[in-house]
Amino acid sequence: MNKPLVIVESPFASSSTVTQEQHVTYAQSCVLHSVKQNECPFASHLFYTQIFDDDLLSDRKLGIDLGLTWYKKADISAVYVDHGISAGMVQGITEAYKQGVTIDWRSIFYPEVLAKNRTFSLRTTGFLLSLTYGLSTETKYQFANLINRVI
Repeated sequence: MNKPLVIVESPFASSSTVTQEQHVTYAQSCVLHSVKQNECPFASHLFYTQIFDDDLLSDRKLGIDLGLTWYKKADISAVYVDHGISAGMVQGITEAYKQGVTIDWRSIFYPEVLAKNRTFSLRTTGFLLSLTYGLSTETKYQFANLINRVI
């Protein structure tokens, strides 16, 4: 019964190539993938967006803050990268790092690609940065620094 508590990180908002509905379906697949790993997953972006209005800044901030609070209890941050890495995911990865939570980079569609990149190096930093989209240069720089600390 003692399963690791896992926070699922995946994109939520639509991007230039993926709709929000596709991201929701993907996030649901990520949760199922985590369950099949014998984990107890939580995807705050699936849960809180059903309660709060994600288009209302105050609701969005509250949902993000509540989701980040879960990192105080989490064992693993499962970062699913098939649809890229969003700014919200960077916030979650940063909080995981601050709280000392294990960060596990995952792929549902291409696990063999990520497996090859488990030997973290400068090449891996480039690989992970290539998954970011729509992020400001400053956020990408912060993420690169974070990746180098984490790996």
